Amino acid sequence: MPNGGNGNLETVVYDPRKRIGSHMTASKWLHVADALEIGKLRIFAGNYARGSGASVMTVHHVDLDDARVLFQDLAIGRDPAYKEFKGSPMGEGAESRVLEVRKDSKEEKIWVSVKKGPGTVTENGAVQPAGEPEVVLNIPFTMHQARKLGSKVLSYIRAWESQHLLAVTPISPVRLHYGDGSSELTQNLFEIQAFRTFVDGHEGVLPGSQAELATWAASEMAQAAAESAAAAG
Repeated sequence: MPNGGNGNLETVVYDPRKRIGSHMTASKWLHVADALEIGKLRIFAGNYARGSGASVMTVHHVDLDDARVLFQDLAIGRDPAYKEFKGSPMGEGAESRVLEVRKDSKEEKIWVSVKKGPGTVTENGAVQPAGEPEVVLNIPFTMHQARKLGSKVLSYIRAWESQHLLAVTPISPVRLHYGDGSSELTQNLFEIQAFRTFVDGHEGVLPGSQAELATWAASEMAQAAAESAAAAG
């Protein structure tokens, strides 16, 4: 991310396990956290009571490809109608984990259901529930609350994907020429893209210096973030 203070262009420090978004009711909570180093998002949910803290908790990991679609649906107010079965073999048995996200049209609410209990391993290695779940958490969202969480998580995914692309995409060095007569040979994809966007948006005029480009890019990103937050709110 550009740093307008010193004119340098830097990448965002990636923080695994970062909490992306949270939702709380009078007796339940749900957190969405970063587990993108393994290609997933971590959903952590539980019950709590004032004065005694959390009583029941469970975790469910959603694959990035599925999370992208799920939170896009939530962000635009669409019924996700999403249900997935996961689990882990444990000794002679297995632990089943089920995540379901659905819209209740009568109440105009989104319900997130997270279940954990005994499971059985199928012939293809998947885990299916076996009997009644030991943990059942049903967490309600108003449509507005669901859209806010969906927008926040989707924005985070897109930012991570942009940073990941910058980190893993090798490119040939490009020489950038600035209005003050200086030039720089760089492989920084973010700087190259910012330079091209600046020139396109200013009818071919070059940024005056690398510092000016960094300040402009920071301003553009701040404005985009503010517009995204306003749309979500």
